[in-house]
Amino acid sequence: MTANPILKGMVGEHAMCVYLSRNGLRLFADLSLRERGDGGCDVLAAGLVLQVKTMSPRNYRQLLIRRVDSQKRLRGLECDAFVLAHWPGKLDVHLLGWIWAGRASEVGRLRLSPINGAGHWNLVIPDKALFPLPDLRTEIDLRHEAATA
Repeated sequence: MTANPILKGMVGEHAMCVYLSRNGLRLFADLSLRERGDGGCDVLAAGLVLQVKTMSPRNYRQLLIRRVDSQKRLRGLECDAFVLAHWPGKLDVHLLGWIWAGRASEVGRLRLSPINGAGHWNLVIPDKALFPLPDLRTEIDLRHEAATA
């Protein structure tokens, strides 16, 4: 199944909100459609800006971050951390791990987009560089507790 990339992204964002809401954090995915996207902020949790990257079966277990556009301009990382989600196009979404944005720049490798004619470059993050989701949950809980103390 080839999903609309906007729908695919929203499904991953919603799954992240559901995951973080399990322990009482009330978060909602912003499903607004904007001409230029969301600016890299998919989920805001306790002051952390999260960018959820949802991959389909074709790119399973590869975190691809668009880094250089087709005009060869470097794009900034507008978030604090990236989350990798996998959605095979059915009901289940799998949250596979996360990485700080700064760390992604250190461990990632630039690679031309696999999409024919796309002309942009992605930062490819190896799955072994990702941290488990409970670590992100702990980071968010600590920040939330500090903010509400």
